[in-house]
Amino acid sequence: MASAASILNKINEQKKNLEKLEKKLPSEQKKKETNNKKNEKPKISSYERKKRFSGFIKKAGIEAGFDEVNNLIIYIVASLILLGTIALTVDFVLTKTFWQDTVLVYLSLWTLGTTISYLLLWAAFFFYVDIRAYQLMKEVEAVFPDFLELTAANISSGMPIDRALWYAIRPRFGQLAKDMESVAKATMVGESLPKALTAFSNKYDSVVIKRSMNLLLEGLESGGEVGDLLTRVAVNIRDTEIMKKEMASNVTTYVIFILFATLGAAPFLFGLTTELIVIMKSIIGNIDMPSDSSSMGGIGMTFSASADSISVGDYQVFAIMSVCISSIFAAIIISVIQKGSAREAYRNIPLYIAIGLINYFLSFTFMNMILGSMFI
Repeated sequence: MASAASILNKINEQKKNLEKLEKKLPSEQKKKETNNKKNEKPKISSYERKKRFSGFIKKAGIEAGFDEVNNLIIYIVASLILLGTIALTVDFVLTKTFWQDTVLVYLSLWTLGTTISYLLLWAAFFFYVDIRAYQLMKEVEAVFPDFLELTAANISSGMPIDRALWYAIRPRFGQLAKDMESVAKATMVGESLPKALTAFSNKYDSVVIKRSMNLLLEGLESGGEVGDLLTRVAVNIRDTEIMKKEMASNVTTYVIFILFATLGAAPFLFGLTTELIVIMKSIIGNIDMPSDSSSMGGIGMTFSASADSISVGDYQVFAIMSVCISSIFAAIIISVIQKGSAREAYRNIPLYIAIGLINYFLSFTFMNMILGSMFI
């Protein structure tokens, strides 16, 4: 009997343990589910993507949606493909090319050409939006201290903050005047001033504007002297700009070295090398080589040379591409050194490429005049 009782007790204990495990399992599963939900990235709907896209291009002053931009790009791609198809048709009719090659070229144009054109146009559009947004940001930052000082003067004269911002607008402020008009309209409709100013600061990727607006909002919340605060902020912004100009002047030596190496020395050496290839091609072409490869030193080594193995045109393409790429990177490096941002390079890239190519062709022509008459 004692053994039977002990067996029953063990069975009851096992049942209790199983019940405890069953109670723990759901809680552990819930914990795992919550952890998985935390680790999962939130899915962005198409509406949210289009909203973000509209906000992104609005930074460049473009009032349009994703569908409008996409339709415009599709129309441009369709026009380009149509013009390409017409040009190929005219070429095939004139040259009477075999029809299999014609079908292959048409298929390549309609598939690869359409895809590549669509992607390149989108890339060009994003590049334009980014550069345009940067231009507007720099334009606003240039007149922002003057605007803050006028606002501070209006506040010191007894105006409330919203009227002080409104009466500080001047036509010479350009984009900043338009933004402040939007802030004033938003407050007239019923939106709170802090919310409207926050939306204005978020429009630009500018640390200066965001920090200035944060200080203004904190001053309004704390009830401090907003006029004196804005005056100090304007003075600090001007001092920062002066320090940036001084730092840019201190690195002038590095800029001169980069410009000399990229736009002066490199194109000159490419021009000299091109002329040397022309001379070598002429010399090898004038050498009478036997039809069979000649043995060298009786050790079984052969030597053969041909003027056709050296292509001046291929090297010129290589030299031009090298000069262009070097000029682009030189403009980017110099803009980072002087301005602190690679976006400033878009102004200097065409100029640097033009100077580099002109120097290359002038060097090649000059070397041809000097060395050409001596060896050719």
